Amino acid sequence: MHQRNSDETLYELVATLASNAAETNLALRNRGEAELSVHGLTHDVPLTDENKTYHDARASAIEAAEKIIAVLRGPREVLLDISFQVRICESYHRDPFS
Repeated sequence: MHQRNSDETLYELVATLASNAAETNLALRNRGEAELSVHGLTHDVPLTDENKTYHDARASAIEAAEKIIAVLRGPREVLLDISFQVRICESYHRDPFS
């Protein structure tokens, strides 16, 4: 069963990520599909009751990964990244002929 830890220490977040990634891979193997990989194909697993465990574990793994990145980066880097993303968005919306 997928897990979500309320403790947000780095160790607990990594444990949550590992546990849910393993559960996601098990669900993929049971479907006869390749395991998760940065070089692999994306998986199109339908949202059905039969696949609920896969989707719950995947969502928990993504949530833990996002929190790990935030913990490792710290507040300063997060603010710099947001600022950079805002500037990129603004540059896309400028009139190039003005």
